[in-house]
Amino acid sequence: MTESNEDIFKTMNATKVLVAILNKIGSIEIPSKDFIDANKEDSQLSVTYNSENLSFEFKLDTLGYQSDYELAND
Repeated sequence: MTESNEDIFKTMNATKVLVAILNKIGSIEIPSKDFIDANKEDSQLSVTYNSENLSFEFKLDTLGYQSDYELAND
């Protein structure tokens, strides 16, 4: 990997995250209700970098949790 994890994160956005996830798992079907309810949840996307295996972990955490990085929220 030639770019630093900070450089990668600076260019990270929701579309790139989604494309990377779908490249890994294939397709996924999400009911419309899940999109409508997504902003009603008390959770946020948490991003953690693992330097041992040079990977990013994406997960939902409780609102206010401090992760290594934060993606911009709409």
